[in-house]
Amino acid sequence: AVAVWASLDETPGYAAMVGLLHRLFGPAPADALRAPYALGDRTDLGDLIAGSPLDGAQVRTVSGTARFASIDAWVTTDIRGWTLADVLDDDQFVALLDRARSDLSRFAGADGAVSFAAPVHIATVML
Repeated sequence: AVAVWASLDETPGYAAMVGLLHRLFGPAPADALRAPYALGDRTDLGDLIAGSPLDGAQVRTVSGTARFASIDAWVTTDIRGWTLADVLDDDQFVALLDRARSDLSRFAGADGAVSFAAPVHIATVML
């Protein structure tokens, strides 16, 4: 089996984060966060699988939800612990965190916890 994130179009929180990164810092940081979603189009994934050892795999989309304790926790996870750890410096991190608190607030509930759709595509071969 192979699992990949669905497209950014299906993952509104990260689509918004990519947009914010692009507005603040340009294409390089935005592209770094966009990268994990590169196989998110089901047709492209199917084309990649065709002719591989997974040829004939069934691809299904599974709903999921990204959850973070807060906007600060979300931004810290992405910047300090994931794809952008070496891309933004400390000053840029502070600027992003400040803007994210307002620009991404629509993903936070009344308690401050963040959640948004984060589906995955799973390709499986039946033996």
